[in-house]
Amino acid sequence: MKPQTELSNSVATSVITDDDRKLFESIKVKAEAGDAEAQWNLGYYYAIGKGVVKNERESEKWYRKSAEQGDALAQANLGAIYFDGVGVKKDYYEAFKWFRKAAEQGSDFAQLYLGGIYYKGLGATEKDNDQAAKWLRRAAEQGNAKAQGMLGEFYFNGEGVSQNYIEAYKWFNLSAAHDDRQSDKEISVEGRSSLVQLMTPAQIAEGQRRAAAFIPRKEILGSDNYASLENPFVTGSGFFITDDGYLISNNHVVKGATKICLVTSAGTVVAKLVKVDAANDLALLKAVGKFSPLPIIASRLAYLGGTVATIGFPEPSLQGFSPKLAKGEIASLSG
Repeated sequence: MKPQTELSNSVATSVITDDDRKLFESIKVKAEAGDAEAQWNLGYYYAIGKGVVKNERESEKWYRKSAEQGDALAQANLGAIYFDGVGVKKDYYEAFKWFRKAAEQGSDFAQLYLGGIYYKGLGATEKDNDQAAKWLRRAAEQGNAKAQGMLGEFYFNGEGVSQNYIEAYKWFNLSAAHDDRQSDKEISVEGRSSLVQLMTPAQIAEGQRRAAAFIPRKEILGSDNYASLENPFVTGSGFFITDDGYLISNNHVVKGATKICLVTSAGTVVAKLVKVDAANDLALLKAVGKFSPLPIIASRLAYLGGTVATIGFPEPSLQGFSPKLAKGEIASLSG
């Protein structure tokens, strides 16, 4: 398994053991044969000096070979090398290129840096708060603490998004809950403290609720997480009707989609479109796995004035991933 590092080149050189040397040599054989994962590992070993003398130029070379074959982690680390100028001349344009490739494949680290590049307008990239917010959101939704804190600042100041103190509080709260980066945690705690002076108790309670309901949505690294980053993705609700993975949603939710993902309590699951009923705005989907279906009753049992309820997930990016309940009455049986 590949270790996910933010900048592997910054790790201190370790003592070279016989076991590390043997493992290095076995990886090198695979890397020289063209194996992308082995090339990534070889770049990592050169970066930290494991099994071989630390060599930043060799690290960049092998990361590049792997990155050119589409390895997302290699692309992210190659971007970091050029962003910080580790063993190479600092080059924000080159960093942007590789961060973009890795970000599109789901690397939250690359998404974070890409958002930062857009926000600061580094290199040949123009400052673009909308793009910055978009990439920071993708990283934040995966659970990246720094991205969550930065997104909180965006909502606080209304940069790239509409100013929203509740959302700002939510993201600051999530970022502050992480223990891995003390400096980032302190910034988020400070931002949250500034916010509470501007918010009502009800707004603070809502921000806390949204933070508590947050569920990280890890993207599948190396896959086409979004068919087109230039087209917005939509969210909707659905419910399982069989225990082997058939579920119902709305046609308008999946219409034109090239990829459909379900956020479930067991994690993110890919679903396929089976059939649509445009007249009734329904879509039948199929996911692999075992699920608890929702019982269905005949519509003929409905009566005028009867009580009905809906349970769904409207605007999960704003209202969180806990189900929302609404009740009403049947106003008509036709029309």
